[in-house]
Amino acid sequence: MARRKAADQETQSASADAAAARIGNEGRRVSAQRKLSTRERCEAAMRDIQADVEANKGIYPLSDGRITLQEVLRRAGLSSAALEKRHHHDFKAEVADWVAGANKRIARGARTIRKVVTERVDEANAEIKAIRQAWTEAELEYVDGRGELAKLTTENAALARQVQQLQAELAGRNVIPMTGAKDPR
Repeated sequence: MARRKAADQETQSASADAAAARIGNEGRRVSAQRKLSTRERCEAAMRDIQADVEANKGIYPLSDGRITLQEVLRRAGLSSAALEKRHHHDFKAEVADWVAGANKRIARGARTIRKVVTERVDEANAEIKAIRQAWTEAELEYVDGRGELAKLTTENAALARQVQQLQAELAGRNVIPMTGAKDPR
């Protein structure tokens, strides 16, 4: 009986070890997936931030124009402590390097931003002026075209009346009475 108890305990111990190994492996797999997901989300956020900077010609439109590690995490939808974990240490350094490089490429400071914005406003005003000029020219051409159309319409009507009058005159002259025929009048 003692042997049987020992065999049962060994079987239970082996199945417990197998279950523990399976649970451990599953935990490591899930952890690796979450780590990869965090990395992918941060990289997507960095691409989005870069696209925003490029779309706004060197100015980051959010977060008072500052790009920080916390802004990357916010854009990634992660908590501010997401990269504080030990297994994210190297990636956090990569993100910090990217943030430092991105901040060097963007326009910062009130004077710089004012200058960039003023240039944009001047460009927009020049475009508006060109559009207004084109509109005015098109409107003048339209008015001239309407006047020309009215003149040609009047001239056409006069010519149409003249054609009808000439056709009526010619119709009366072209009729030649035949000899021996009765006059229908």
